[in-house]
Amino acid sequence: MISYDRFEEAGRGPLGSAQLLWRIKHRHWVSLGALVTVVLLGFEPFLQAVVEFYEKEVDSSEVGIVASIGTAKRLDVGKAGFSGDTPLQSIQMPAPYTAVSVEPMFLEYDFGSLSAIWTGFNNLSTPSSQQPAFTCATGTAPGLRTPHSAVCSACNDVSSHLVKSTGIADASDKALTVPWSMQNVRLNKSDKFAYTKFELPTMNLNISNFDDGSGQQVELTAQTTTQPGDTLSFQDTKALIVSFAMMKAKMDAAEGKEKAPEARALECALSFCTNVYRSTVTKGILKEEVLGSYSIRNLDSFSYALSSSHKTTEKISVYNRMSNYTLDFHSVGDMRRTDLQLTLPPDDDVVASMDQNDELWFNISQATAATVSSAFVENFARRSGSLALKQLVYPTFELLEPEQPSVISTLGAFRRNCRPLSRSPPSG
Repeated sequence: MISYDRFEEAGRGPLGSAQLLWRIKHRHWVSLGALVTVVLLGFEPFLQAVVEFYEKEVDSSEVGIVASIGTAKRLDVGKAGFSGDTPLQSIQMPAPYTAVSVEPMFLEYDFGSLSAIWTGFNNLSTPSSQQPAFTCATGTAPGLRTPHSAVCSACNDVSSHLVKSTGIADASDKALTVPWSMQNVRLNKSDKFAYTKFELPTMNLNISNFDDGSGQQVELTAQTTTQPGDTLSFQDTKALIVSFAMMKAKMDAAEGKEKAPEARALECALSFCTNVYRSTVTKGILKEEVLGSYSIRNLDSFSYALSSSHKTTEKISVYNRMSNYTLDFHSVGDMRRTDLQLTLPPDDDVVASMDQNDELWFNISQATAATVSSAFVENFARRSGSLALKQLVYPTFELLEPEQPSVISTLGAFRRNCRPLSRSPPSG
């Protein structure tokens, strides 16, 4: 029993090993292990002196220290399907081209893109939620110039295009923006009133009210289109997503009537584009600055996908030009198309300063172009039948409410809430 205790203590350190050696008098092979343990007790301090630490410079350029920024070379969201039935219609083309056949197209929206659209219309967005993915091992990187596909916005004051007219009419006259029959107000149709009308004829946008404030006054009208040819200031845009024009009457803030017949018009647009960013990373935080924005469309792209012949490509290029380079063919039908391609100008100073490995082209799928533009029109315009070309009107009179998207009410309420308060005389 005593020998068993000695063996157990030998496994706990040099002292137990020494006691075991004394006990068994080197008569067992286990004494070799005990002897090694005792010898190491004296050798271990000298072993520590053998370890040496030293500094050395190494090249870290190949160990992931260089920052990288995520970029999208091809944007593909949503789905665009075709029925496969007999073509919806044949669109005649000028000689020598044959007709273009189109068929019904069915769209399926992408929830991610819809979320991004509505996020852009509220103030809940944070810069971090909209940043691209990036890696930077050191947490700090100098300015990197990288291109990204993007959506660009622009707004132009088109008040100079307003056409003003005056006249005298009864409450049911079609010259009024909202005739008596739609206002649900009690006016004697035999009485005549002076009115002032402002309009943008090419956009089917107008505001006309009685000068004395009779009836309900129209404060705001709006019109949405995806056709560049139907705009005033974006006719040369070849990657238009949507254009939204608004006309507002200058009302008396105190009485809600026109103090002097005046109006203003604003036209805004969203379009696919390519941005070149200067990206810097400081303490792990990415900051981006737009150095240049470009919306240059490859006119041979967005062609017929089932044929790559030169003759077919040329015909579809002519068809695209006849359609004002719109991306929205939902109402008339479309064909299966190749990607829309945007390019960067190689002779531009900003583009020339980018990394030489960066490609100068970016692709946008047909499904993306169709679903994104259609999503805006579904929520910003009258989409169905004969109402598709009619403007939105605020206030939304009872007969108009079922036919109008809610965006016009939101814009009108925002306009009212943002009016400056009328000044009152200082109190003593």
